[in-house]
Amino acid sequence: MQKSNFDISSTGLDITISACYDTDLGRIYFEECFTRLGDQLVYSEGSLSDFEKEYTFTIAELKSAMIDQFTYYTTLDQLKQDVKEFTGASWSKVKKANLIEYAKNHLYDEKEWQRFCEKVGFTPNFDTVVSQGYCQGDYKEIIVPHAFWEAIGVPKPECVQSNLGSTIDHLLWDCPIHCRFTVNEEEFYIDQELKDVYNWDKSEALEIASKLIEGDYTQEQKAVILQFLASALPTELDYQ
Repeated sequence: MQKSNFDISSTGLDITISACYDTDLGRIYFEECFTRLGDQLVYSEGSLSDFEKEYTFTIAELKSAMIDQFTYYTTLDQLKQDVKEFTGASWSKVKKANLIEYAKNHLYDEKEWQRFCEKVGFTPNFDTVVSQGYCQGDYKEIIVPHAFWEAIGVPKPECVQSNLGSTIDHLLWDCPIHCRFTVNEEEFYIDQELKDVYNWDKSEALEIASKLIEGDYTQEQKAVILQFLASALPTELDYQ
């Protein structure tokens, strides 16, 4: 929505207002905050473009899990022999990185490796935030790496869901507000002062506008500007 007062001759003020839920800006925020990992989304704010979904475990835990999961159709001795042939090291001397490489090769692809880690209970080096939108099918699980908090210099909160849940909900399902007005080509940014850029409150916008023009105009000019904004701003915003 964009409106002008068309009354420059009588007031000496050329006023234009623009206000909407900004779908383009919502798309920009989405791309800036999420990194794609296959069909999954990683919340990274651009800090972790090279993130890999991995887990924390010792070599002893990996060996125990492999014995439990990989010996259904073979013997332990055969498993140890396969590891030696693949890595060039015996079961007792194989290095952790080489054993991981063998396990991933055995499981064929990255998703199967992730399922294996989840199944055997390895500790993930990430949290999962669940987000639900406004329709029945609006459901998404978002990966939040532990390293993200280190990258932004903030201690990882005890509950990531309660700390980031509403932010991720907005980024996935909502659009931020664009609301600005100009007076004789000088631009004022109402949207930058809103308490919640995703929820429109006309009365709050008018209060902000009043503060933005304080000191720059006479009382008569200020009254003209606010009267125009009060009539031009909608109670509900459209999406553009």
